Amino acid sequence: MAKERLNQVVNIAILMVLAFLLINPSGPLYQLVERTYDGWRQDRQVAAHWADLAGTPATLAVRPASESDSLPLLVEFVDYECPSCRRVSHEVSSIAASGRAHVAIRHYPLSNLHASAREAAIAAICATNQGMFPEVHSMLLTQDKWIAERKWLDLAEEANVPDVAEFGRCLVDPVIEERLDMDIQLAEALSVQGTPTFVSEHGVFVGAKGLAEAIANIGVRAGSRQTRYHVSETAVFTSTAHPSPLVSQLGQLASALFVDRQHVVIADRTNGNLHKINVLTSDASTVGGMGEGPGEFRGLIYVMRTANGYAAWDAALARITRFGQDGSLINTWTYDFNWFDNPAASPVAMFSDGTVVFRDGDRPGIWRDGRRRGRARYVEVGDAGVKHVVGEFEGQEYLVRDGTFQKVLAGHTVYEAQLGQGIAVAQTDAGVVRLLDRNGQVSAELPLPAVRDLSPRQMESLREAERQRLRRRAESARGMFKERHLEKLALVSDAHVNDIAPSIDKMFVDLDERLWVRLYSLPGDDDRRWEMWDTGDASAPKSVVIMRQAGEVLDAAGELVIVKEKDELDVVRVVVRQLTRS
Repeated sequence: MAKERLNQVVNIAILMVLAFLLINPSGPLYQLVERTYDGWRQDRQVAAHWADLAGTPATLAVRPASESDSLPLLVEFVDYECPSCRRVSHEVSSIAASGRAHVAIRHYPLSNLHASAREAAIAAICATNQGMFPEVHSMLLTQDKWIAERKWLDLAEEANVPDVAEFGRCLVDPVIEERLDMDIQLAEALSVQGTPTFVSEHGVFVGAKGLAEAIANIGVRAGSRQTRYHVSETAVFTSTAHPSPLVSQLGQLASALFVDRQHVVIADRTNGNLHKINVLTSDASTVGGMGEGPGEFRGLIYVMRTANGYAAWDAALARITRFGQDGSLINTWTYDFNWFDNPAASPVAMFSDGTVVFRDGDRPGIWRDGRRRGRARYVEVGDAGVKHVVGEFEGQEYLVRDGTFQKVLAGHTVYEAQLGQGIAVAQTDAGVVRLLDRNGQVSAELPLPAVRDLSPRQMESLREAERQRLRRRAESARGMFKERHLEKLALVSDAHVNDIAPSIDKMFVDLDERLWVRLYSLPGDDDRRWEMWDTGDASAPKSVVIMRQAGEVLDAAGELVIVKEKDELDVVRVVVRQLTRS
């Protein structure tokens, strides 16, 4: 009897302990119930206020009513002094411009943190009354001078607001104050805590990361269907297994590309050789060699695809050598470094008439938040020199400290690739890939993938990866080069790391003129994730995962993808399978 009573006491004690662990406010069951209830309550709040959220003229893109009505709606609560709002503004604008969503703006100035935010919100509302909201909204998020000066009439004049006098009267109108307070009340009803906060019919999403989540849940543009893919790989060709020692013992792989469905050209920088290989039969032919004669190379950097073959760039000789489809030498063309603002100018595209587009180095650029951005200028060049500027963009991001340029980890830059008779340019903090014709006119804009928030641990992993890179370079270098790498290594601990990473870290155009961008990857990422556009149907990006951890995609043709290692080349057949259609 005493034993049974003891068992009852023990069972009751166990139940009480379990109840305390599970149901107390810090217990897992209580937290699960609380999260479920919060989600249900938030969904109800969004549904209850959806009509009010949607009923605003403050939108980022003006479209015909019939088209706008077919788009999903994304609402952003914004504070114009909020650093995160300013960082994601390009991406939000690109989402509206590309037709992925109808974007409406609501104001939530955090006046206790930002002294000018409420006045800026009122200025934006006054601009809305005159149909100038997108222009003023963009200026408030990209300019800094208004924060201290608060010269709203000057801002209105710069934005070409039609009636500046009326704009001035609007700034002190009590009705506008009431309209702003309505936005704030909506934010509070939805339990918005900070900015940016994004709201769709699927819920409330917070911060820069919330933008990606909101877009992932919002659906896609009516009338288009986004296809997601995955890939599986089958080996086709490996350079180390090739019977020719010229191919199997590459000195250093500079670059490689397909010149047609069956043939790949490999550039060996160490030996100055170009190998043209049939990936189905392994037949190979080699041209080049170290030297300065026609068809020889002293500083082979990479090969470019041309209309009727390929061309090789020799930086040491300032020379481009053109080859036919069969590998025969067509001609050589030597350019003059004096044509460019920066002697580091490099060719990025060759058109059918033989003219070449160069990226004219990273010229001294603008200062922003203590960092410096180079200016990448794209120029079309003929036999007589620079013909015209195709475009100019913000290039590499640097930190200037003690008179020296230091690398910014997770820094922004600009990527480019030839696309037909034009170029595609992706400035990583602009939110879009711009397709430019030879005259610099933008023919289309493709939205870049969402930016990526970095945790303190991820930021430190970038520093450690940079340390390892510099150690490897120091070990293989000698003399002043070794000392330079060691000096950089000593500064890594103080290196600036962006807390929001670029959206992409590579871009190229394949043989089928599909444009590929690789999502920014971090040390430890298992996959290389890509988005791909068929330029004939640019509204529907295809999400592709390259499952190989080592190496990187260089070029693609049909279902063939090249993966690069330091001194070898693997060509794999990639079978692309459809996963879902949304």
